[in-house]
Amino acid sequence: VSSSKDYLNSMIESIKIAQDQGLIKPGQANALIAQLNVAILNTNNGNTTAAAKQLVAISVEIQGLADAGQIPAPIAEELSKKADGGVALTQGYFIDPFDNYKYPVVLIGDQIWMAENLRATKLNDGTPITNLIGSWEWLRTSDYFGMRTHEAAYCWYENDFNTYGKVYGA
Repeated sequence: VSSSKDYLNSMIESIKIAQDQGLIKPGQANALIAQLNVAILNTNNGNTTAAAKQLVAISVEIQGLADAGQIPAPIAEELSKKADGGVALTQGYFIDPFDNYKYPVVLIGDQIWMAENLRATKLNDGTPITNLIGSWEWLRTSDYFGMRTHEAAYCWYENDFNTYGKVYGA
């Protein structure tokens, strides 16, 4: 909970900085900060579902302000990404839209990281990611000899998925 609170408080600081720089009007900044404080309160009370819904609403509001030209697009993008990260952090996971797998997340410093290896077997366009087993196949994939055969590939460390999960390369 404290890491979620710290993360959301860093978002409040980003909004205050943008306001101080004249990039967000005080009324808009105060409204966003009030909504973030509600999300923090819900997180502190263990109501992560309400906190996540509040953060989604904040992200939508930020995008609406950007679309209306009231917040510069780069600031809106940064704040929306932080709100989306806050959703994952308050829930403790994010759901991969390609396979609906719930990946646990952790906060390291001010960055949200996946707590386990990616499990994808296809690229986002549906192209299969090749499972390579031997060292020779990896050499060809890396274009070491000018014989690149795959654009993306994965393997299982020691060919043991159950213990290590997938390891990716390109």
